[in-house]
Amino acid sequence: MWITDGIGWISARNNLKETFDEMEHIYCIKELDEGIFNKILK
Repeated sequence: MWITDGIGWISARNNLKETFDEMEHIYCIKELDEGIFNKILK
């Protein structure tokens, strides 16, 4: 699982591209505030 501050989406673009290919769960802090864990853990 990777959680970024949102700004990381821009500064780590190449790393995120590679990660999207390998990792199922990539989220930003805003998604945590919106309750993403409640949605994915059901």
